[in-house]
Amino acid sequence: MKHVMRWGAGLVLAPVFLLTGCADSPGIDPDTGIITGRIPGDHEHQDVVGTVAAVEGCIGLELSDGVVYPIIWPLGFQLQPANASIGDGNGTVVVGEKLTESRGYLIAREEFGSFSDPAQLTGFDECSPDAETFLVLVDVEDFDAPE
Repeated sequence: MKHVMRWGAGLVLAPVFLLTGCADSPGIDPDTGIITGRIPGDHEHQDVVGTVAAVEGCIGLELSDGVVYPIIWPLGFQLQPANASIGDGNGTVVVGEKLTESRGYLIAREEFGSFSDPAQLTGFDECSPDAETFLVLVDVEDFDAPE
C-alpha cells in the first residue's frame, strides 16, 4: 500500500520539494540527534530538495514554505557534532547546506503502528518526540555547498 495522501495540510503532492532559503546557523546544540533506520513497506519516492536544519532537538529538512520535517536518514549515516554535519562514506552535509537530488517520502507518525514488520529505527524516541510527520530519505546523492 502506498502512503502518499497523508502528508499534512501545507504540503501538496508534487514531484519536487523546493527550497529557496537557507538555515541561519550551521551550529547545532549538543543535544541534537538524528534518526536512522529502515521503514518497512513500499512507498512512493519523490525528489527531495531542502536545507538541512537543526530544529527541536533533531536534524530535519526545511522546505521553501518554512516547514521542517525531521529526517529519517538511511542506515550508516552518523551525526558529527564537532563540525555540525551528517554523513556516511559517500559524503557529508552541514547544517545550513542545501540537500538536492535526493529521494524520499513523507510518512505520518500514526502510520508507524500499522506496519506488518516493525520499523528499525535508532534515535526515534529521542529526536522530535512531538513531530507528526517525518521525511524518510532513501537515496542521498548530492551534497551542495551553502549558498
